[in-house]
Amino acid sequence: MKQTKYGYHWLIVIVCCGFSAATLGLISNSNGVFFKPMADSLGVGIGSITLFVTIANLVQAVTCPLVAWLLNKWDIRVLCSSFILLTLLALTLIAFTPNLYILYISAVMLGVGITGFCVIPINVLLNNWFKEKLGLVVGITFSFSGIAGAIFNPIFNNLIEVWGWRYTYLFMMIIIAIISLPGALLIRNKPSDLNLKPYGDAKTAPITEKEKGAPSGHSLVTPIFIILILFGVLLNGIIGFGSHVPTYAVVLGLSSAVGASMMSLSMVSNVISKLILGYLNDHLGIIKSLLIYAVFVILGVLGLNYLSLAPNILQYLAPLGFGMVYAISTVGIPLLTKKLIGEKNFSISYSYINTFAMIVNAVMLSLNGFLYDLTGTYALSLIIALTCAIGVFTILVIISKKKFKTAEV
Repeated sequence: MKQTKYGYHWLIVIVCCGFSAATLGLISNSNGVFFKPMADSLGVGIGSITLFVTIANLVQAVTCPLVAWLLNKWDIRVLCSSFILLTLLALTLIAFTPNLYILYISAVMLGVGITGFCVIPINVLLNNWFKEKLGLVVGITFSFSGIAGAIFNPIFNNLIEVWGWRYTYLFMMIIIAIISLPGALLIRNKPSDLNLKPYGDAKTAPITEKEKGAPSGHSLVTPIFIILILFGVLLNGIIGFGSHVPTYAVVLGLSSAVGASMMSLSMVSNVISKLILGYLNDHLGIIKSLLIYAVFVILGVLGLNYLSLAPNILQYLAPLGFGMVYAISTVGIPLLTKKLIGEKNFSISYSYINTFAMIVNAVMLSLNGFLYDLTGTYALSLIIALTCAIGVFTILVIISKKKFKTAEV
């Protein structure tokens, strides 16, 4: 096998960066600026609009194990390209939707489509292509979700005021096509498909049976697997509030520009914290790194709770702390899963962990919208987010005390 050049390995990273920016950065992280104009245009409440995102996330959650299975059956170029085309069709339908019925049908298509080039394929590709510097490349890749969100949230907010939300949504669809579809035609599932070896393969010690994970046929339902599911669930209990930050700022009497700015700041934190977390994983270990991050997330949620008391300061500090939750979710969970579950069962284990996490994300996104519609405030939503943040920290403390066996020797 060829081993001296790593050019194609970094091409895989670039393609995954495009996937991350398209799915998490634009479709997920930029959704919040569309909620109110969509609700006003269709004559419905915020909760009815966030329900379309809930439906998409629920469908995405259910589809995750299917995509993990298809990755071993299909040519990954065919799989990703097909799912991207479905996503582009769904986004176009959303832009022209005349009512909630079409919006919700489009949401089902969107949920299926996103899954085929989002976190499952990205993590499987990076784990297949990199044995060394995995934390760094995972951090770089998912930082592009924050980069895209930070750049395009204020752009979309301004374009909505000029073009309206429908043409702005079409503009977003075109950007997604440009940064994802060409790359899908270049990727390969494994280095061996091109007669190559994984990055750093020669420098990496042989994988022990303990690190590989449970043999085929053994149950994956272990205490640590359940703990990881709970960890993902609690994280998404926090993330479910993220898309409501722009609306929350307006509700408190701040301008829509401030709301978009807060969302952008959380995306800046998203970017930087993912890069740092990838580096810390390679040098400090994932559990210690995540404990530090969890503290900042708690402080960020507290800052949002008390935003009205000191808006001139907290509108900058709170989003920076809150934005670190995205790093824990997209970078921390896969690295923690590989550490605690092992390499052999990573793909299927992570797909199920992500399934439960996405279900909670979907429920919380819609629940937060309906709680606001019922009460006229986001107070209950923020209490839920704070409780979940404390729960995340508690789980990491339990894991750090070595209550569970890990895949490491």
